[in-house]
Amino acid sequence: GFTLIEVIIVLMVLSIGLTPLIYFFSAGTSINRNVKDVAVATNLAREAMELYKNEPYANLSGFPPTNTESPVSNFPDYSREVKFTQVQTGLYQVDVTVKWFNNKRDVKIVTYRADY
Repeated sequence: GFTLIEVIIVLMVLSIGLTPLIYFFSAGTSINRNVKDVAVATNLAREAMELYKNEPYANLSGFPPTNTESPVSNFPDYSREVKFTQVQTGLYQVDVTVKWFNNKRDVKIVTYRADY
């Protein structure tokens, strides 16, 4: 049989060894969630960018140069912001920013549209 001292020592060794493992599993879950959020935000930003890339250049002058933030349908935790800036004659900068986690996290992509 086992003595009480041996059982206590085994329990101490197990608790010391298992505590870091539990921490690493919970940290890994958090990292996976963050990666998923960044991937979703990046895809939402690319989706918006494609809409403006396919828009004829002449129509871009009708878009306001100020930020327009709006919620993303089917993704209630995300909002999308689009900004058009005329850098020079014949050149627009288009910034798309997707925010989540109460606007504490964001992904931003930028492209330029030229009249050529």
